[in-house]
Amino acid sequence: MMKTRNHAECILHFPSWPENKNVARGKPAYQSSTLGPNVASRGVDGNDDTDLSHGSCFHTQSACNNWWYVDLGQTYETVRLIEVFSRADCCADRNKNIAVQIGTSLGNLEQVWFWSEQLWEYEFVYFDENKVVRYVKLVHTANTPFHLCEIKVKADI
Repeated sequence: MMKTRNHAECILHFPSWPENKNVARGKPAYQSSTLGPNVASRGVDGNDDTDLSHGSCFHTQSACNNWWYVDLGQTYETVRLIEVFSRADCCADRNKNIAVQIGTSLGNLEQVWFWSEQLWEYEFVYFDENKVVRYVKLVHTANTPFHLCEIKVKADI
């Protein structure tokens, strides 16, 4: 006789994802350098297309310490999620050694995550508790160009 497992015993618990809004979309963004037309604002244009040739990714020149950041324009007290869309068309192996920093001013940023290995096409940083954030900065120390296609900062508003 075959024994079956009662599915009620196997309850999986996932964090509840709050209903929220991408508060980074269209906000001022800056980067350490620019390669071609691939300006910082492409990282918050609302388009998460992961192909650089489609015009929705930022790209810096090669350097040992590249960075990109967005100024949310005001402080949000309910940030729970940061989503990152990496390039999938080429060169994704460059996207490693990336620190995620957040804070209420550029002078008091706190590192909240670090990817030492290559980013997948989609990555995220989820906070168990609300974070107070005005700036989100990504610092890339892989000594290569830095390029991502979208960064979304989700807050309850």
